[in-house]
Amino acid sequence: MFKKPTPLVLGMIAVLVATFVVFGLGSRISPALADAFGAMVLVPELVLQGKQVWSVFTYALLHDLTSPFHLVFNCLALYWFGPDHEARWGKRRFALFCLVAAVVGGLFPLIPYALGLSNAAVVGASAVTSALTLSWGLANRDRQIQFFFFPIKGIQLVWIMLAFELLNAVSHSGVSAAAHFGGMAVGWLLGDASPFRRWFLQRRLRALQSQSAALRGVRLGKADPGLRVIEGGAGRKPRKEDLN
Repeated sequence: MFKKPTPLVLGMIAVLVATFVVFGLGSRISPALADAFGAMVLVPELVLQGKQVWSVFTYALLHDLTSPFHLVFNCLALYWFGPDHEARWGKRRFALFCLVAAVVGGLFPLIPYALGLSNAAVVGASAVTSALTLSWGLANRDRQIQFFFFPIKGIQLVWIMLAFELLNAVSHSGVSAAAHFGGMAVGWLLGDASPFRRWFLQRRLRALQSQSAALRGVRLGKADPGLRVIEGGAGRKPRKEDLN
């Protein structure tokens, strides 16, 4: 159903698990590690004050230390939807996509904080996995996957994600729906089904078609003029102007 894990996907999962283990164990015995964890958490209020601005990225390396399920679900999403992207795009584009998703996902929670709707701290790679999941669903609209016990298509997975995140946004859950929406925006805008990508490819196709037509015109313009009828008979000597 899904591709085998690719090198960068496996590396990302290893980093997330290692970070969880180091901070989960180390923060209990080392105040310095506990402080480092706090410095990497995204706190919208501090970022808008110009403090801990790096946390718009570093939050994606952390997960809720009170439960492993947050980490497990994100690693599973990476395992399922990451390899298709890395195999199709290559390591460089895949890494850039994940980086942009993490940063945009870190910027989106600043909006509800500025509007007075939420002041919750944010951790987790969910913005990245949301971007990958939505991008995969849009690019594989008719491909079937097993959603718990039910087979669904890629496009149906996209609608389920949107519905769930809308409910999450209006609930009193501590999970940051804004970060997820930021990741999903990246998945829509930078994935294979992106309207910008479609516009760019259509524009490129028109340019290539114009170049092809121009080249055909040049070749036709230089074509052989064809046969000419020369007046006279067998006894007439050819003149210089008759020669091709």
